[in-house]
Amino acid sequence: MILFKSSRRFRRALNPTDLIWLIREDLVAQSVSASRMVQTGVSQSVFSSTKELAQADRDFVYDASAIRSAMLRMLVQEWRTEVVLAQMPHKPLRLSYELVNAFSPRSVLTLIRDHLETEPKDDSQVFSTHQKVSGTKSLEMAERFRAEHAGFVAWVDRRRAKRIAALDEARAALSEMRPAS
Repeated sequence: MILFKSSRRFRRALNPTDLIWLIREDLVAQSVSASRMVQTGVSQSVFSSTKELAQADRDFVYDASAIRSAMLRMLVQEWRTEVVLAQMPHKPLRLSYELVNAFSPRSVLTLIRDHLETEPKDDSQVFSTHQKVSGTKSLEMAERFRAEHAGFVAWVDRRRAKRIAALDEARAALSEMRPAS
């Protein structure tokens, strides 16, 4: 939205007919990732070599202030996006990183196609090459932040509760697509 300066200018310029909104349910983990990226310059595994990833992991240090700052920025960005989405004539498909990674790429693609009302194509070759950058160190930092800043995390979670609950529709649809075992 910053690029367009207002939701009205966004709608006028793009006139979107379908919207898909992807968020991160675990904002602490996302904020740790943002801190890691700022500190090391490494953001995604698909763009970095094994050597670069290992060096980034060694260089990455816990910075509670940076994690808190990232969480606040993301919270404000989500809130601003909600304001824009409320003004749109179309209901967005709400997804999260966690949902997308919990289900098969084919199921996620089917959900997106259903939302876009497009005809299925041959998806026999659909697969994901996504690999998480974070490792044990990032998980430990996220847990440490949660422990040291429990009140702040709870405050953020309360402000995001409706947003996270809005993911239930996609979660249910994806669960229905899962083959019976």
